[in-house]
Amino acid sequence: ILKEKFPHLSICRSHANFLEVMHKNATKGSAVRFLEDYFGVQTNEVIAFGDNFNDLDMLEHAGLGVAMGNAPDEIKQAANVVTVTNNEDGLALILEEKFPE
Repeated sequence: ILKEKFPHLSICRSHANFLEVMHKNATKGSAVRFLEDYFGVQTNEVIAFGDNFNDLDMLEHAGLGVAMGNAPDEIKQAANVVTVTNNEDGLALILEEKFPE
């Protein structure tokens, strides 16, 4: 109902008790696009990690979208890769795999 009444806003649940409301162009995905332009980085060089609905557009945009194991199924399905949970150091595992010493 809120999305229909306020189409200029991005509204998503990021936790059971958290509702994020912002301008539709002020998302994590739009921030990544801004940083790509600013630093001259190509989308295929971007790795994004996320675990909830506020990360969805960022994961879909990145060259490699990584969902954490504790993410909802919809987020996991949108990602290119699913790693283990935050508490199991899923981010570190992917970074070690992509950037070995």
